[in-house]
Formats: sequence, C-alpha cells, structure tokens
Amino acid sequence: MNLSFGLGDATRNGSTFGSWASGAADYSIGSNAGTSTGGTGGALNYTAPAGSVGSGTGTGGGGVGPQTGPGWFGEHGKMNTIIGGVQVLGSLWNSFQQHKMAKEQMNFAREQWDTNLENQTQTYNTALEDRIRSRHHTEGRGAGETEAYLNEHSL
Repeated sequence: MNLSFGLGDATRNGSTFGSWASGAADYSIGSNAGTSTGGTGGALNYTAPAGSVGSGTGTGGGGVGPQTGPGWFGEHGKMNTIIGGVQVLGSLWNSFQQHKMAKEQMNFAREQWDTNLENQTQTYNTALEDRIRSRHHTEGRGAGETEAYLNEHSL
C-alpha cells in the first residue's frame, strides 16, 4: 500500500497559488522496507523540486542531492548568522537595561525602608518621652531621673 501526495495542485478560493505551487516537493510513503540484500532501509521517499536548494532525491533518512554553499538565505546562510548576532546583541542590551532598572528599584526600596525606619523611631521616641515625662511629673520625680530613663530606653 502506497500513500502519496503532492502540493502541485493546491488551490485557494478556486485559483491556483502560482508557479511556486506547481513545483512543490512530492512525498510518498510506501512499504519498501529494507532487505538483507540491501534495500533502501526506509519507507519515506522525498523528491525536492528541481532548481531548489538541495534538489535531488533522497530515500529513507539518506542525504539529499547535491548542494551549493549555504549562500545568504539558506538554513545556515550568512543572513541567518547576521540576524542571530543582532538578536544576541538585542538580548544583551535588554538584559543590561533590566539590570539597571532592578538596581534603581532596589535603591528606591532601600530609601523607602530607611525613611520609614527613621519615622517609626522618631514616633516611638516621641511617644515614650511624652508618656514618661507625664508619669514622672505626676509622681513628682526630678528632671534628672526623667532624662536618665529616656536616654536608657530611647531608640
């Protein structure tokens, strides 16, 4: 049993795609399993369109036909290398900017923490001073004793 399909007859809304569709690759799947005397060793046959990169016939995992160098736009072409390099530079620049923003955010959070701690300390000391001065005045204690207590218990 063989199953084969080609892309040469593809249509879209009743019109053909154009000349590129008529030369598309044909694939066929058959039952030509390898034999001990040296069959093809696979069931997939591939024929690339004439004039394309890698045109030729390959069978069952074997290589494709003759090829010229990678050129500018091939899978391993120079343009892909250039685009890859630009992407790497863009990623590095993005990482640098994110690191800079993270440092700024950390500095801002540290400033908030320090300001909050300073305000909390001042609030505690003010409340302590008011409470102790009032208590010592009510109890009739001296100003020296009040100052000694505040120096010992203030933050």
